[in-house]
Amino acid sequence: MRILNSIISKLSMDFIYNKRKSKDSCNYLISEFNDLFSKILKEQIDYDLPIPDKLEYDKVYRIEPYDYRFNEMRDKWGVSYIIKDKLEPFLDYYAVGDYYSVHNRINSKGEIIKLENFEGQFGRPFYPDDTKRTELEHNTIQDHNDKVFMILKSKRLEK
Repeated sequence: MRILNSIISKLSMDFIYNKRKSKDSCNYLISEFNDLFSKILKEQIDYDLPIPDKLEYDKVYRIEPYDYRFNEMRDKWGVSYIIKDKLEPFLDYYAVGDYYSVHNRINSKGEIIKLENFEGQFGRPFYPDDTKRTELEHNTIQDHNDKVFMILKSKRLEK
């Protein structure tokens, strides 16, 4: 009886271990999508991104543009990206350069879809003879940018 209990206990432990192990491995993106997303993300950002060999679903990957050692911006892009949807995987990314940003999606077919992004990155309109119009457009841009910020924050792509 003791031997039987020992065998059952070992089988239970093996089952729990294998179930946990298989659950963890299911959280990783298959290599074909990993390669596709890595290739396109590098092409889009024009940056030698250190992308892991195995990407996990729903994990935010972040590469900062700021070099804290020297308290200055690097001449590279900062990027945050996340992979969602195990059935039809897609990668959403938000990249920031010198006063410019992009927010895009790479779908499972390798297509790039532009998502909501900040407006007024290259300056905002100014009408010297119409301050109300200037204020209205600035407020419209700010409202839009507040919404974009909340979208990025909800995706955890913005801190």
